[in-house]
Amino acid sequence: MIVDSELRLERLDAAAVIGFIVEESQLYSAASMKVTTSSMRSLLRYLSVTEVLDRDLAGAVPSVTG
Repeated sequence: MIVDSELRLERLDAAAVIGFIVEESQLYSAASMKVTTSSMRSLLRYLSVTEVLDRDLAGAVPSVTG
């Protein structure tokens, strides 16, 4: 999450993850969004495993149909 022009990962939550994917899905094709969601899940898992995030938000990334 961005606060005062700074990235604040400790404030990242499921709602922000879902909101980002929903916004991006209005701009890009389903094929592009499948790549985006897969990449987002991987990044969120990595941030959890390396303890940058205190929880795994990968499950919050919605699936893309189409």
